Amino acid sequence: MEMKNTLKTFSNQKTAGRLSSGMTLMLAMVQTIRFRVLGLVTVSVLIPSFLAGMLAVNYLDKIIEDQVYQNLTDTARRISLDISGWLSDRSSDVKAFTSSYLLTEEVNQLLPKTTSSAAREKSRSAINKYLAYLLEDNQFFGGFSVVSASGEVLAGWPGGAFPEPDDPATLQRTVKNSLFMDASDSDGLRIVIAKQVGSGLDRPKSYFLAALQGERLGSILEENTPPDSNAYIVDASGHLLRTPASEATFNAPAQVIVKTFSDDARSFTYSGKGGEQVIGTSYPIKYLPWHLITETTRKQAFSPLAAFRSQLFVMTFLLAGILLIPALYLARTIILPLEDLNRVSRRIRMGEAGLEVETKAWGELGELVSAFNSMSMSLKLSMEEIQAINSQLTIISVTDPLTGMYNRRYMADHLEREMKILQRTGEPISIIMADLDNFKEYNDKYGHIAGDEALKEVGEVLAYSIRETDVASRFGGEEFLISLSHTDKEGAIKVGEKIRRAVEERIFDLKGKKTRVTMSLGVATSPEDGTAFDELLEASDRAMYHAKEKGRNLVCSTADISSEPIPGDPTSS
Repeated sequence: MEMKNTLKTFSNQKTAGRLSSGMTLMLAMVQTIRFRVLGLVTVSVLIPSFLAGMLAVNYLDKIIEDQVYQNLTDTARRISLDISGWLSDRSSDVKAFTSSYLLTEEVNQLLPKTTSSAAREKSRSAINKYLAYLLEDNQFFGGFSVVSASGEVLAGWPGGAFPEPDDPATLQRTVKNSLFMDASDSDGLRIVIAKQVGSGLDRPKSYFLAALQGERLGSILEENTPPDSNAYIVDASGHLLRTPASEATFNAPAQVIVKTFSDDARSFTYSGKGGEQVIGTSYPIKYLPWHLITETTRKQAFSPLAAFRSQLFVMTFLLAGILLIPALYLARTIILPLEDLNRVSRRIRMGEAGLEVETKAWGELGELVSAFNSMSMSLKLSMEEIQAINSQLTIISVTDPLTGMYNRRYMADHLEREMKILQRTGEPISIIMADLDNFKEYNDKYGHIAGDEALKEVGEVLAYSIRETDVASRFGGEEFLISLSHTDKEGAIKVGEKIRRAVEERIFDLKGKKTRVTMSLGVATSPEDGTAFDELLEASDRAMYHAKEKGRNLVCSTADISSEPIPGDPTSS
């Protein structure tokens, strides 16, 4: 009997253990992301699909109509924004074109009546070359023209691209207010961007006109219009200005279009050319006095859901009520933590390393969040260390360790970049090669430590003797190189003389000893002394050594070398 009771007790314990193990296994399975995702799929797909086959759908007509109007309005807004953005980009292009120094100067040569015919022809030819160059690199433009305030065409490319404006006052008003004007051509429309050339009050006004390629508007319409809809550009009179390249049928009556111009956006229905009912919207185009018409036939809009018109409304509410509780639960346990992870990961990808996800997720999601936060902190520490090392290496690579000035490597790169930029604009750039006089004797007399201190102080003198836009560097040993952008030879000589006097007047206090140093400087200017960095450097070096040969503590330029009299030449006396 006792053995039987023992076996029964053991059997009950074994059964309870199995139940406990089963409950533990089931609980672990419920906590996995796989189970929750499968649950979401089951609730979101199977139940709606089952209900959709059983429940009647009612009251759908208004919902579909609103959705159709919204889709058409969204399409019109998207196309209008694309067109406005394209026009704004082209306006910025034209503004950049008119800022050209060459264009401004050549137009100023054409405007005065006192300019000779040869000079006017030369300036017109230079402007036409500039316009031809712009047209080659800008596919959106069909032609350019420069006109005076009175409407006279001063230059244009290609020839005859613009007739003389009929009304100069309209041209000036266009430039001042709207920036755009339009005119019909054989292709349906033309958009012209007008900008004033220069802004000087003491100069006659002139305007730069740029004609846009109208075909681009048709491409924008075709790219953004859904296959079951049509889109057109119309004016306030109801005239059709542009359709997609497919040349779809234009349905909207002119009287309907004229009426919609009083509103910023308007939806309407009307009878098409074939008698079918059409749903359309109108949306204004920024910068232009035109509207965008988007339309679709009522048959096309309602055909996919015609059989469910009376049932969809009821089904929507039933599904919302049935799915509310499981949707909230699943969203809280799965979607929200994943969204937090996604949001924080995007911010980290944009450079905000070290962010952590704050969520109460449990199970596998909790472990994932914890691992993610650990990796984020490790990434932050690694990035900070790399940034610190990179910043230090960058400074070391371009800085002279003694004086703290830019080194030879930086100056060479800087000058090559500056010379390429200024060569395109035709503006000068000058450099000054400076060398301390008798610096070897100075080192021998006072020691190398004193020499190093003198080099540091000379670097300070150079720093406050030049403009913020200029660059000074220690080029090697006791040599310094200064870059002066937008400075001709005469201006560079003045800067060199300023530096020479500042160095000569500087008193160096070396442990109670008052000492002075002097400097010989050589000036060279591009383009007359060379168009490459090596050529300009060699020219300034020759000018500097010429200053030393003339007695040191002088500023010489390449012009001084070429004007030096040749010994024995009777014409040099």
